[in-house]
Amino acid sequence: MMVPVRRAQTSGTLTAKLRFGVRLIDRFSRFSEDINPVHINRLAARRSIYGERVSHGMLVVLWALACLREGNPDISSVSRITGNFRAPVRVGDLARLTLNRSALGWHAVVRCGGELCATFQFETCEREIVDQARLESTQQTARELVACRDRAEHELLQSCGQFCPMEFDPGELFKNLVGFDRVQCRMLAGLSRLVGMECPGLHSTLLGFDVELGPSTYPLGEIVYRAEKFDSRFKFLSLKLLGGVFGRVDCLVRPAPVAQLSMVAIKKLVPADLFIGGHALVVGGSRGIGEVIAKGFVAGGGRCTLTYATGAADAGCVIGDINSYRSGLANAICWNVEKGASELKGQRYTHCFFLASPPIRKGKKRKMDGALYRRYRQFYVAGLEATLQKFSRHSSQGSMFIFASSEYVELAPQGFSEYAKAKYEGEQTGKRLGDTLGVAFHVWRLPRLHTDQTMSLAGEEIQNAGTVIAQFLKDLVCI
Repeated sequence: MMVPVRRAQTSGTLTAKLRFGVRLIDRFSRFSEDINPVHINRLAARRSIYGERVSHGMLVVLWALACLREGNPDISSVSRITGNFRAPVRVGDLARLTLNRSALGWHAVVRCGGELCATFQFETCEREIVDQARLESTQQTARELVACRDRAEHELLQSCGQFCPMEFDPGELFKNLVGFDRVQCRMLAGLSRLVGMECPGLHSTLLGFDVELGPSTYPLGEIVYRAEKFDSRFKFLSLKLLGGVFGRVDCLVRPAPVAQLSMVAIKKLVPADLFIGGHALVVGGSRGIGEVIAKGFVAGGGRCTLTYATGAADAGCVIGDINSYRSGLANAICWNVEKGASELKGQRYTHCFFLASPPIRKGKKRKMDGALYRRYRQFYVAGLEATLQKFSRHSSQGSMFIFASSEYVELAPQGFSEYAKAKYEGEQTGKRLGDTLGVAFHVWRLPRLHTDQTMSLAGEEIQNAGTVIAQFLKDLVCI
C-alpha cells in the first residue's frame, strides 16, 4: 500500500514510501508486457546475480510520478525525464522517495534500507494531454504474446526495431496517475519492455535513460529504437530512441546463470577412490558450489543425497547428470533450512556439506542492517544447528560435518559485515555443538568462486569452482 505523500516543512520537498509487493510488480508486468523472468519468476530469478525477484525500473519511475502528482495535482505531463539506477528494488522492499523542487523541475531520490537505488529528474511542462477519444481509437483489442529475446553479444550492436506499447489505464497502477498523460505513461512502460524483452532482452539491467516526451510523442504510435553503442568490456549497451519517445536508454547485459562442470569433466579432476563406501548429505546441492561437491563426491567413489528448498528442476538436472555416470548413486530431497531442517529417514551418512544460504545482499556501509543480519543468522546459525543435530542421529562412526564459510569472515569487505558476522557465529556454534554431539566439525572458508551470485556485471575474474572444490575434496581425506 502506498503511504500518502507528505510535504516537509521546507517548501518544495515531498516524501513518500511504498512496499513493492508481488501483486504490484505482476500488474505492471501485464501493463508493460515486460515479463522478463527476473521480475515475475521466483525460481528463474534465484539464478540471477540478484538471487531473487526485482522490480521493473520504470515501475519505480511511474510511482515517483504518481507521488509528484499527488503533491502537485496541476502537473498532468512532463517534457523530459532523466534517470539513473544504482541498485535494484527487490520484491518486498520498502522504498522511500524524496522529491525536491529544482531549477528545471523536480529531483527524485529513491532508497531502500538506506541504500541509494535510483535518482530521477522530471522537467514539467504546461500543455494539455491528448484528446481521450484519440486514445480510445488506438487501443488494440487483441495482442500477440511478447517473447523475451535472448540476443548474443555479437548481435547487440546491429539491433534495431519498433513495437507498439500496450494501452492501459494508469489509474489501475497508481490512483494518483488518474488525470496524468496516459500516453506518456504508456511510453514509459514501453521502455521497460524495450530493455527487458527486446534489447538486450533476457539478461538485461536498466542502467539509466534520458528521454523527451514533448508534443512529438503524438500521434500515438510505435517506439522505434536502434543500438548506438556496445562496450563488451563492461557489457554496456546504449539504445537511441527515434520514435514514440526520443532520447536514449542505457543498460547492462547481465551474466547468464553459471553452468558448473559436468560429471564427465569433474571425473577428470577427482581420484575415483577417495570416498568409496561413503555417503554424503549435501545441504543446498541443487546448484553452484553444492552441485560441484555432490558430483565430486560421487566421482570419488561415494554416493550422495542432495537437498533443495525450491529448485526441484535444478536438483533434477544435477541428479540426472550424476546418475548418467552410474545409476542410483544420487538422490534429492526437499529440505527448507529456513523453516527447520527435515527429518532424515533410513540413511547413514559419512559426510555432511552445509551450503544452504539466502541471496547475498550488500548491507549498509556505516551501520549494521539488523534485518539482513537476522536473515543470514537464520541460515548460518539456526539452520546449521538444526541440521547438525539431525545429522548426528544419522551419521556413521567417524563422520564429518563441513560448514562452507567464507574468507569474508577475515577480510570483512565493506557492505558485508552482516554476512561475515553471521558466518563467524555459525563457525563457533558448529564447533561447540559438534563437540557436544561427538561429530567432527570442520570449517571451510571458501574464496570467491564462479557461481550465480558471485558473477558481476563487469565480468571480474573469479576462481573456477570445479578446480578449487576438487582440490578441497582431495585434501579432505587427509584431515
